Amino acid sequence: METSALITAASTLWGFTPTRLVEAAERHVTFIAQNDQESLVFVKATMSAAQVPQIENEGKANIFLRQLLDGKKFFVPAPLGEVRSDGRVHALAFEFVRPRWLAAKFRLNASISDADLCDIAELIETLHANEERGVPKYFKDRAVREFNDDHLRQKQREYLVPVLAAGHIREADEQALVEIATGSLIPRRFVHHDIVPWNLGRNESGRLVVTDAEFARWGMAGYDVAYWFLQCYTFLGDSDLARRGLKTFMQRLAFTGAPSDPIWKPLAYRVSANLHIATTTNPDHLSRVMRILPHILKRDIDGLLRA
Repeated sequence: METSALITAASTLWGFTPTRLVEAAERHVTFIAQNDQESLVFVKATMSAAQVPQIENEGKANIFLRQLLDGKKFFVPAPLGEVRSDGRVHALAFEFVRPRWLAAKFRLNASISDADLCDIAELIETLHANEERGVPKYFKDRAVREFNDDHLRQKQREYLVPVLAAGHIREADEQALVEIATGSLIPRRFVHHDIVPWNLGRNESGRLVVTDAEFARWGMAGYDVAYWFLQCYTFLGDSDLARRGLKTFMQRLAFTGAPSDPIWKPLAYRVSANLHIATTTNPDHLSRVMRILPHILKRDIDGLLRA
């Protein structure tokens, strides 16, 4: 089904009139539509059965994030119900927001200030500080079912198969990365799992808009910190922003960068994923991630903050 037909089918499910395509990703589309009160809404739609749990997860995560962040300086779009489906097309509608995005995909719209980074640090800290008893059972059950330690080890090794085959790392490097990421009990916290500049913006009142929580989970402590650093460094190509974010977020969450610090677990896990993506897609991205790999292998925070 072509993008236009998918948008039409998804709009019919909700009784909306589509107005503009926002993004046509590999497995879903996001578009703006108008409801019967002539108000604008966001709609995320897919024909992939594998994508439906992610869209459902985003709706549940947004509800939880809105409760968790209530009264703070953040805004999370509310889902307008649950996923609707006609058997082929699956779609979920969200409250509309028109923020000033910090970035388009892999391209900054404007410089990100220290104040922006402090607000993002507060966001991560608020999620990170949420104790297990405050996390809805849905996310904890999903973590036990899909994101347990054995799964993480297997996934990390899968990431590194083409990297080893291409000769970019040695078997000793692969073993070291897996050992760092999974060598002992992995601390758990609630994480957004996709905190990057292109998923964040400012609304008219100045609140930080937080979107794309489809991968939010009860997951690896510090993952949002590591993810910001590695995505900004590898794919955005902004090493300064990556380092500024890493330093700000680590200070806010009291990570020390010592060899035994929990921050090395998500850094080692996520660098494996970025090595996999860069090996199979883009030589420029690969050269960037290879610059920071030795510092992660040595758990050298000073080197990482200078790379």
